[in-house]
Amino acid sequence: MTRRPITPALLFGLFALAACDRRWQDESTQNEGILCFELQGDFIEITVKGSCLSGSCSRNIEGACEVTRNASTIEVTSELSWQERGGACTDDCVLPEANCLLRTPPDGRYTVVHGGETFEIAVPDVPACQPQ
Repeated sequence: MTRRPITPALLFGLFALAACDRRWQDESTQNEGILCFELQGDFIEITVKGSCLSGSCSRNIEGACEVTRNASTIEVTSELSWQERGGACTDDCVLPEANCLLRTPPDGRYTVVHGGETFEIAVPDVPACQPQ
């Protein structure tokens, strides 16, 4: 095996490759996550909870959602976004979230649609979070 000398170009390339893991990258999810519900007077607060992110390797965490009801169907759309970088990250858990309000509908059963997930809830006995 022939050894080749380490050239400045090779060193620069190795350092550049290592630095790529430390740059902030934009990340997002649409219509993904767990839905949780809380009755608040005339409204149901719906919280979309995403997957755990490392507090040291994630920043600018934001969330938005909208909810509509058409007869017995409640549709939730959401987007969670953040910036993420590689490297040595802490093992903590920061949950990205989005909150939206739905005027409490009449008592009854409703089909909730969020992305590819569909499940039923009953009003006024809404579950804390969607069934797993």
